[in-house]
Amino acid sequence: MTLGEKFLKTSIIYLIAGITMGALLTVKPVHDFAIQSPLFAGRIHISI
Repeated sequence: MTLGEKFLKTSIIYLIAGITMGALLTVKPVHDFAIQSPLFAGRIHISI
């Protein structure tokens, strides 16, 4: 496996993870937890 193939596979994994986390933040209980939790402090850039 070449370096380019590793990069492509890693970027696809990060894309899927980002889409999943973004979709989960649209669910109100998850969004409210993320906003109030000190675990996510400073990591959510847009509050709905």
